[in-house]
Amino acid sequence: MTKRCLPTTEKFQLMHIFIKTTGKGHGSDQWVFTNKNKRELYTQLKRFLNLFDPIQLIAFSIMSNHAHIILNIPTEYELRRDEVAEKYQQCYPNRKIHPNSSKCQKLQNQLNDISCFMQRFTRDFTYNFNRNRTFKLITNNHSNAVAVKT
Repeated sequence: MTKRCLPTTEKFQLMHIFIKTTGKGHGSDQWVFTNKNKRELYTQLKRFLNLFDPIQLIAFSIMSNHAHIILNIPTEYELRRDEVAEKYQQCYPNRKIHPNSSKCQKLQNQLNDISCFMQRFTRDFTYNFNRNRTFKLITNNHSNAVAVKT
């Protein structure tokens, strides 16, 4: 994942984010974004943008093995702890945090940090992407094992 800052003003900054999967290349790439993966990536992006409000999605393009995302990031904003807890609940429906907890305090401090946003976003997407694939173990004549997507 790479990120590049685009022109800024006093109130916002545009960020170009590039996410790439590993693989061999077009056509033979076993690690491509399928239509299902593209929908999952977009759904997850919307979910995280709701948590990291008011970061705004300006544009995105999801190709077969990479994605481009352009975000509008305000230079300063602050949410109250009860708002943070509510947004966390919306992002993670099966989890809750109490507004007075240290976890909520930590999250409140991270919500205006684009690095934290991308770390959470790519970590969760990678986990879901890898979890939904199956692998088989193939051995060659030299006793080397290779995991291959089935």
